[in-house]
Amino acid sequence: MKEIINTIIEKFKQGIIISYLNQSISIVYIFIVIYLFNIINGNIYYGQYILLGSILSVASSFTGLSSGEGVIYFLSKKKHNTLEILKWGFLIDLLFGLILILIVSVCVNYISKFIDDISTQLIFLFGLRIVFKNLRNVVIGFWQFENKFVLIYKINLIENLFLVILLLSTLLGFYEFNLIFLIKSEFIITVIFTILTYLIFISELIKRSFISISNEHLSKKEFVKYNSKLFLSRTIKSGNQKFDNVIVGFFLSTNEVAIYDKIKKIFLPINIFVNPFREIFLPKLLNLVKLNNLVLMRSNIFANTKVILFFSILLLLFTNVFKNYIFDYLGIVYNLENSVIFYSFCYSTLYITFFWWVRLLSNAFDPNLSIIANSISSLLILTTTPLLLNFYGFIGLGYSLIINMTILAIFWSFKFKKYVYN
Repeated sequence: MKEIINTIIEKFKQGIIISYLNQSISIVYIFIVIYLFNIINGNIYYGQYILLGSILSVASSFTGLSSGEGVIYFLSKKKHNTLEILKWGFLIDLLFGLILILIVSVCVNYISKFIDDISTQLIFLFGLRIVFKNLRNVVIGFWQFENKFVLIYKINLIENLFLVILLLSTLLGFYEFNLIFLIKSEFIITVIFTILTYLIFISELIKRSFISISNEHLSKKEFVKYNSKLFLSRTIKSGNQKFDNVIVGFFLSTNEVAIYDKIKKIFLPINIFVNPFREIFLPKLLNLVKLNNLVLMRSNIFANTKVILFFSILLLLFTNVFKNYIFDYLGIVYNLENSVIFYSFCYSTLYITFFWWVRLLSNAFDPNLSIIANSISSLLILTTTPLLLNFYGFIGLGYSLIINMTILAIFWSFKFKKYVYN
């Protein structure tokens, strides 16, 4: 227990408090959105909102290299010109952002028809919001390398606070809440804070006499080659995270999409708690691998897992004890189908708890590991999920999730033993 407390204190020193405050505001925002949709009897509209986000997120994952991790990787090698790394990172994010908009332009009518004739204007705004969000990747990667996590979390915190304030203004009667208001508000806030992020970054560059780690130039071929490996893995993983909503929308309806996503949101705190550990530990893990200090790397993973497990147990106890109250707040009917979905996410929470480090392991040793794991997950989602939905209906989603997590747990257990213990 003493070791767990010491680990928590160490994380707090790295700005973890601000991170979790930011993540807490994110949770508040999500549940305010759900509450406001429930007020206007907008379960269908909430389903449209989630389905639109899922479709465009999947499309975005197929059209983006997301330069952040590549920036961290090449900066950590300390053998390339920093400005070259940042330049190629920005150009890659911009290029694939334009490709996403092109795809949305071609498919906008099909997307609209699939999501119960949702406005094409909202589709474009949501797509543009994703593009502006992705343009921050290169700056965020640079700040993560320099351990400026507090700055990153502060910007995200203020952004989320603005979103919450806008939602609260609808409760006070200043604005009328609906799907149009929500998507337009998120788009405007995202654009503003992307511009703010770059203004802060540029002001830092002006104040510093140099930021180059080396005069050696980085070729675009080398940068794209590394990011392409991560791209394939990230693409498949992102598709896995969102494609379940698309499948539910295809086989069932936007109403089931809304219910499924609401139950998923109940367990959002575990992801929010784990994410800062991944962000903060990545630069350190890359350095430990470079030094071939596997013993210290292993002990760090175990120490962080103990902290996450402690939080995970508290979360599972809370959600199970207050399950009925949570369902009532979210407008979810208490029945067998919804209960199975609920307990399948309890199982998923345990998987995340013990395997929070998998992408870090892949980035450090072999990007192909994530590609293989995510390919397995995609294959299961695209085969077992439709099959189980066909046989069992909505409840089949829960069975599919349990099968998926079990197989991935077995895969990563073998890989951890191979790379960390050998």
